[in-house]
Amino acid sequence: MSTATISSRETQLSRNRHSGRPFLRRLIDIIPYGVQQHKLVRLSSDVKADLTTWTHFLCTYNGKTFFRSLSLSSPDLNMVADACTLGYGACFGSCWIQESFPSSWSDFHITVKEFFPVYVLISMFGLHMVNQEVNSFVII
Repeated sequence: MSTATISSRETQLSRNRHSGRPFLRRLIDIIPYGVQQHKLVRLSSDVKADLTTWTHFLCTYNGKTFFRSLSLSSPDLNMVADACTLGYGACFGSCWIQESFPSSWSDFHITVKEFFPVYVLISMFGLHMVNQEVNSFVII
């Protein structure tokens, strides 16, 4: 795939989905610095799988979402989460958690590891989120 093709797909994706930004970062990272647009870039199987997933999404997305629009007025609660290959940390209001991932998780993709602390927070504090405005920040 040429770098020009990757660039045009990045542009299309960023216009359609803000959640595509981490994916775009991965595409940008595979393009060697200073490479000309007509040069080909070898895509790993992970990148090909991402492209297939996003192509399917863009072709089938009906424009409707179940998330309400983001309002940054004065949220009732804040939720912050981050993860790396070794472990995770997260805060909800004044409560926080941190933990290492089990060694059996070493092959899990970083996306799964980034989502896990969000899942833990929702599992632990979900009842406190009912009818509340919650700002969620996932550090990528």
